[in-house]
Amino acid sequence: MCAARITRFTVAGALAVTWGLFAAPVASADVRLPDETTVEMVDFERHIMGLVGKMGCNASSCHGSFKGQAGFRLSLFGSDLDKDYAALTGDGRRINRADPDASLVLLKPTKTVSHGGGLRFEKDSWQYQLLRTWIHQGARWEKGSGAIAAMIIDPPEYAFTRPGETGQLKVRARFADGREENIISFSSFRSNNEGVAEVTPLGQVKSRQAGDTFLVVSYRQEVMPVRTTVPREAPAGFQYPQVPEINYIDREVFGKLRRLNIVPSDLAGDAEFLRRVTIDTIGIQPTPDEVRAFLADKDHHKRTKKIDDLLAHPMHAALWATRLCDITGNNTRTLELPNWIRSERSQMWHDWFRKRMADNMPWDQIVQGVLCATSRDGLPVADWIEQAEEFDAANLKGKPTTYAQQRKSLDLFWRKSMSLEVMGEQTAAAFLGIRLECAQCHKHPFDRW
Repeated sequence: MCAARITRFTVAGALAVTWGLFAAPVASADVRLPDETTVEMVDFERHIMGLVGKMGCNASSCHGSFKGQAGFRLSLFGSDLDKDYAALTGDGRRINRADPDASLVLLKPTKTVSHGGGLRFEKDSWQYQLLRTWIHQGARWEKGSGAIAAMIIDPPEYAFTRPGETGQLKVRARFADGREENIISFSSFRSNNEGVAEVTPLGQVKSRQAGDTFLVVSYRQEVMPVRTTVPREAPAGFQYPQVPEINYIDREVFGKLRRLNIVPSDLAGDAEFLRRVTIDTIGIQPTPDEVRAFLADKDHHKRTKKIDDLLAHPMHAALWATRLCDITGNNTRTLELPNWIRSERSQMWHDWFRKRMADNMPWDQIVQGVLCATSRDGLPVADWIEQAEEFDAANLKGKPTTYAQQRKSLDLFWRKSMSLEVMGEQTAAAFLGIRLECAQCHKHPFDRW
């Protein structure tokens, strides 16, 4: 028994030393990166996870999907390092410390063995050498080594002077330990509009045609935009005209157009102005008589007066109440039972918004009235019950009331027949401008939801 135990311990110890479990990291040649820098000690967080993200291995279309691919699952965009390290090193097949070249993380991407994701890099590439060196050094992980304090992009904005010019982005990371590294080889780049500007996998930018777009630079879970402008080529002798600015919005818009060498259109004529402003504010076109009267009016302030008249029009409050009902999810079929009163409740919802639009209530107060709504509105229980019974009795007789309009809050928003998950999604979309549906299946790529 003792001999057997000693034999097992000796074999296990030998394997442990071979695999680098107890031994110091094995020295190896530096890895030369495409940006001409070198990596001596390969870091799991800084380098390996950066490479995994750049190669797209942890994207939702690959191993970062909810179920992974071919039995190998990574967290989406590297959101869970513990799980990713366990997935890479846990079974001894994907990472082979005894024989790094036999590791599946090298055999699969090089298509030495079958790989559904196709060829990701060649065997003599820097990506291969980086992964191999990490495995050869013991596939170690120093937790927290890649915590990022800041990502620095130079230049923070690209303003080209004409189409066809090129430039180079520089990307550095300042880590929590105070050290800075050039991370351009581990960063991903994409253009929101390749018709305006293209960007290569190593951050070289080329302007293509006039326009304005953003280049998106990501490193692991850090994402930063780089605004890129390409002006129109101006003819010889062109002088940008003086454009009158009416308000601060004009100043910002015209400033951007000037950078792009785009001259804004002339002011709309009276007929065009009347049609646009009428449709925008009350949702209908002006009548022929209204058009004739407006065109015949010689008052220099007639446009301002028309805007004031339209904002005071009852259809303005009705139109915007309808839009707010759409935004906040006023759906008759999801309102409380019984069925006979659902349509009345839907009308109450619209009436509540309509009164506030007519009263020109500030947006923050309207939102507070929805998100902080209570059914009692501060009333004693007995008074609230009496009020609700009066409302039901009036509806049974077919007599509409102003009950909803007088309420301080819109409790109907919270009284819909749906799950808490759906309510959360609708509330985030309506009031935060955020879509949370994807968080039902996986973590959000750039936020913690």
